[in-house]
Amino acid sequence: MSRDRRVQMPGMAEQPAFAPGSMPREYAKRMGWNLAPCNLMVEGTTDERYCKLASRLHEAETGLKLIGDDFHVFAAGRGGDGGTDKIKEELRTFKSILQSEPDPFVFKVACLFDCDQAGKKAFSEMRKKFRPWGELFLLQRIMPRTTRDPGQYEKSWNKQNAKWLKLDCEIEDLLDCELLEYFLFDSPSALRRKQEAEGKHHFDLDGQSKGQLARFFESHSALEQVGEIVELLKVFRWLLKLDPEGV
Repeated sequence: MSRDRRVQMPGMAEQPAFAPGSMPREYAKRMGWNLAPCNLMVEGTTDERYCKLASRLHEAETGLKLIGDDFHVFAAGRGGDGGTDKIKEELRTFKSILQSEPDPFVFKVACLFDCDQAGKKAFSEMRKKFRPWGELFLLQRIMPRTTRDPGQYEKSWNKQNAKWLKLDCEIEDLLDCELLEYFLFDSPSALRRKQEAEGKHHFDLDGQSKGQLARFFESHSALEQVGEIVELLKVFRWLLKLDPEGV
């Protein structure tokens, strides 16, 4: 039987049925994702911006890219189209496309949810079909880099973050607290509430202010002020079996 048969998905260019990686690449292009062999899907564009900022500052300091040809970070949706529901939708779709590949592991994708009410709910729902702590992760102050075994990872995650599990965790909570407070001094209406526990904090920020905060950090932060996000990227590089220090 000929293997030149062609297939076409709605809204996508016609592709050879067995061209390796063609359908995932086409779908990623349509979604605005910069796809690499290993990938991290995050909830929103501000998460993506902070990760890219951390990678740029790390490269300027060390000459090594944490986000590059081998590893990319992208938001499930752009602007207001992101969030937990968008990750759920796009992970299902993308994994379905990958299953049609001769090698379904040609692209690796891990998904990172905020550790808040919506993120924990989505994580719980998705773990019925996808591997928790293998494909699905919840953001916390410490993301272990000690084991890739999902069961052991969950235990380590809970143990190392036990002091802060009652606090929500979003990517802004990994930013330098002093610089964030400086932003809030000029924009007090951006903060809805602040919680603290055992030396860590959670800033519940107005959604419209998050883009302003990202621009502020892009203009004013140094490497050490996004150091926890640098470590987050290194953790996921390590989990995906890449050099954690970058390329």
